[in-house]
Formats: sequence, structure tokens, C-alpha cells
Amino acid sequence: MSFKTGLVGFLLFGVISLNAVAEVRLLEGWTRSPPPGVDRLAIYGRLVNDGEPPVVLSRLELAG
Repeated sequence: MSFKTGLVGFLLFGVISLNAVAEVRLLEGWTRSPPPGVDRLAIYGRLVNDGEPPVVLSRLELAG
């Protein structure tokens, strides 16, 4: 499994609640590997809310 595939899976199943998985999608998500010694990472893509109620993502953390 590639890093990008794992990251997208983590975002969809690890951060967004199970009730919102079917309503919120990450499209065209990608990232670059950070240089050695850097502990920050940028994620690019488009989040789409297909559900009726608004969804607020206020924080995202990736561990390890």
C-alpha cells in the first residue's frame, strides 16, 4: 500500500466520524514526503460534503 493510499484511508476512517464517512469525501488527495528531520506535512485535495447538515473539520492530527 502506498503512503498516499494509507493517508487517504486514515483521513476517511480515522478522523471523520463513522456517521460522516458516507457524506464527506476527499477528492484528488495527495501529499509530498517531508524531508528528513521535518515533522510537519501538508495535505492537498478537495473535501466534499454530500450530506445535508454542515460538517466542520476543526483539527487534523496525524500520529507517528
